[in-house]
Amino acid sequence: MQTVVVTRAERIALVTGGSFQTFMRTLGRGLPKPARRLLREMLWGMTLSGSLHLSVIAQWLEDKVTRLLYRVKRLSRGLANPKGWKEQETLRTHLAQMAGLITEETTLVIDTSDIRKDYGQKFQYLDRVRDGNRDETVRGYSLLSVTAVFAQGRQLPLYAAWLLTGAFCT
Repeated sequence: MQTVVVTRAERIALVTGGSFQTFMRTLGRGLPKPARRLLREMLWGMTLSGSLHLSVIAQWLEDKVTRLLYRVKRLSRGLANPKGWKEQETLRTHLAQMAGLITEETTLVIDTSDIRKDYGQKFQYLDRVRDGNRDETVRGYSLLSVTAVFAQGRQLPLYAAWLLTGAFCT
């Protein structure tokens, strides 16, 4: 019997089929072409790598760029560009897409939690949070996430944000 080795990229492509492309067409509607490319590359790179680090995401992308540094710089410039990247518009499009999947039988799990940052002194927006495990107040970030749970336990993350003293930052 012959063993066939399937890479992570091939396995994900087989599982998602054309659904990733359909999802990207809907999510990127209304964005300029460079922003659509950035969104596609970022989501595909995060899916393949399982990481949020630009250097790791860039390793999983396939294009004509030979040096990883240039790919990372391109992604970084795209994320920092205020003209091309419309975060709130993209979020609204995503939530509108997901609204059609939610029925009366769908359970929405709203999770408010926190992340401890014991050693962080100069992190941006660092706040005081309550650590329930140790029953103490420590430095960290408050988080909010909403997940839809369908029949057979299938889960779909809908929203994630970190909270800044009452203001939401996605």
